Amino acid sequence: FWRLLVGSVVMLGFGFAGETGMMDVKLAFFPAMAAWGFIIWEIFKGEASQINAGLSNDHVQKAYKTMTLLVTVGW
Repeated sequence: FWRLLVGSVVMLGFGFAGETGMMDVKLAFFPAMAAWGFIIWEIFKGEASQINAGLSNDHVQKAYKTMTLLVTVGW
């Protein structure tokens, strides 16, 4: 939970800073994308993925798979 929260806050913080002019857009883009990449890695290969793999509930598995699709494509 905490790793995903920190990744999200970093991504949103740099995105906000770039869009509001607090930082140069190009300078804010790269750390925001790095944080998004970290989130993607975490849900596919990291601790969150390992916890999900250990669960036996089919509904949870389907919801997790849907969440990975939404975060990857929709975000």
